[in-house]
Amino acid sequence: MERTSYILNGGLLNAATVVLDPVGSPCEFKHFGGSHRVNRLFLQSFPGQTFFQSIYTFDWGELEVRDVTLLDRALFQHNGGTVRHTGLLTMAGGTWQAKPGTQVFGQLQVARSAQNSNSSLSLPLSPCTVRFQASRGQPWETNASLFIRNWAGSLAGRGQHQVIFGRAPGGITAQQLAQIRFLDPVGQLPGQYAATELVNGEIVPAVEAEALPGVSIAKLSYGLVLTWPVGYTLQSSTNADGPFEDVLKQFQTVPNDSGQAAVYFPLADRARLYRLRK
Repeated sequence: MERTSYILNGGLLNAATVVLDPVGSPCEFKHFGGSHRVNRLFLQSFPGQTFFQSIYTFDWGELEVRDVTLLDRALFQHNGGTVRHTGLLTMAGGTWQAKPGTQVFGQLQVARSAQNSNSSLSLPLSPCTVRFQASRGQPWETNASLFIRNWAGSLAGRGQHQVIFGRAPGGITAQQLAQIRFLDPVGQLPGQYAATELVNGEIVPAVEAEALPGVSIAKLSYGLVLTWPVGYTLQSSTNADGPFEDVLKQFQTVPNDSGQAAVYFPLADRARLYRLRK
């Protein structure tokens, strides 16, 4: 199937409105260089056809835009360059893939499309700060959700990944906060987590300390013994970025009379990182 592509690789493109509408074929705007100035950027996808998608790929240059709408599986893939956004970013079933570094946006609005009620903010592996203007004055559509993916920040704030509304608490309403979910945040058990707001306007996963399972380590003559609650699976890796594998597939288990799972590691084994999954 042919793909409709528009390429900007230098110079200046001025437009009042740009609409990517993949009628009959996927549609992509490839911004490899130069400046693109537009009042309204609208990306949508063809209803009912998952492969008819609109994509704005931004690798280098400058994008100066007032309002952006990402509708129903539309994707803004921000790999590089500078985005100057001054108006409203409307997420209505689409995905914004953030680049490393600091990005500043106008206000955020979360809505539903005819096909999709879930939008996504996808964070990179590298450090990233996404800052929105206070958005409490923007109506968010009921039953519409924003999923934050790949978050690897700190529950106390100011970590590797930061998503911030305004510069103080109250940048979004309690109802808006309830419509944000963190999906599989790094360092936590896989799953969906509600959002909570810190004093600087940063939002982080709401994790209760008592809900976190513990791993116990004991040093014996034949090696290290790790124990953890039954119902969880211990994973290990020699690299913080993974891949993580289930340890019961790698190492020998030992008996345990306390109702916990256990495994031992030879003392000569390399340094490892551990995590639990449900």
